[in-house]
Amino acid sequence: RRGPIARWSPVRGQRARQRIAVHAYIAAELTGPTVFQHNKQGSVDVVGGDSPFHQASLDELRPIVEECLATGTPQLVFDLGQVPLVDSQGLEFLLDVHDECARRGGVLRLAAPNSLCRDALDLCDVSKVVEVCRDVTTAVGGFAQ
Repeated sequence: RRGPIARWSPVRGQRARQRIAVHAYIAAELTGPTVFQHNKQGSVDVVGGDSPFHQASLDELRPIVEECLATGTPQLVFDLGQVPLVDSQGLEFLLDVHDECARRGGVLRLAAPNSLCRDALDLCDVSKVVEVCRDVTTAVGGFAQ
């Protein structure tokens, strides 16, 4: 895995920002109704879906997250495996949820982001704040330790 600073260059960063902007535009124009699923694996809440994390979908996602946060110490995993894009509002939402989980003594983990989502998480340093796991099993299993 490449280090975030050691291999970063202005050209590489610009390309990543351009890719994110193009995919944000496409996702905003082409996405249909948002659908998120919430399930529990033991005491861990797993939330996933196939919609981008942008303003329109966040309005649907907020009540689901609030429900997860309302039950004791939150142990929350966002399954990003089918999420095509996380835009700036989605990144801010993830940081807000992370802060709220930490305030309540809990943890937020992200699981299985695609390469575009991973670029956005790395470029904006969200991956330095929120733990990113390769899959949901690893993310959920981390709570058992």
